[in-house]
Amino acid sequence: EGMAKVPGDQRPVVGKAANSAKTEITTAFDARKAELTAAAVQSFEETPNPRVKFLMEELVKSLHDFVRKTDLSFDEWAYAIDFLTRVGQKCTPTRQEFILLSDTLGLSSLVVELTHATESVVTESTILGPFYVDNPPVRELGENIAEGDPGETLVVSGFVRSSDGTPLPHAQLDVWQTASNGLYDVQDQHQAAGNLRGRFFTDHDGAFIFRTVRPVSYPIPDDGPVGKLLASTAVTRGARRTSTSSCLRSDTN
Repeated sequence: EGMAKVPGDQRPVVGKAANSAKTEITTAFDARKAELTAAAVQSFEETPNPRVKFLMEELVKSLHDFVRKTDLSFDEWAYAIDFLTRVGQKCTPTRQEFILLSDTLGLSSLVVELTHATESVVTESTILGPFYVDNPPVRELGENIAEGDPGETLVVSGFVRSSDGTPLPHAQLDVWQTASNGLYDVQDQHQAAGNLRGRFFTDHDGAFIFRTVRPVSYPIPDDGPVGKLLASTAVTRGARRTSTSSCLRSDTN
């Protein structure tokens, strides 16, 4: 007796052929995606600055990897472009929405850690935040940076020293904080420009002192696209911060 073939016996054969064709299509598609990435990377080959060339090539690779890993749709890509556009439109000379976005994503902290990797004996670096304004008013040691603020008076003093304890004279100390109402001068029309900001220089012993008001917690700005992002993703970390940021730079000239 022999076994008769029935039509159903041919199904696995058809299935194998279909799977083989599908595999070939997938392989060709993957090759095409790899070619797109390689072409984009190659476009920076003639970049004269080697650091810029390296950064752009790695950025392209990372972005393309992200799109592939997440299977990013066209609509999602378009929304991201619109979101970044709105972030840029929210920026002003006194407000940096992109820095707020960077802070939210943890990117600012990572860059600071990598840039200012130091011994454990020195003061830990911190992020600037979205309301740091360069070139604040230069003030004399002991001056009050709080102009007419009803908050509790606070005297801040200290020393700037190197890691071996050597005093650093004429070290630059930038200070900025919110008023007792939780707002920066650039957010509050009732505050004078430069209020609760100052640039001080240490004396010959590396010492500094100034007067202000006790810092209060202040809300992360939620009136822009980053605030809406935080709300839509239920992110509450750092929704309120205590204003204690400062920026130290040494200048011995």
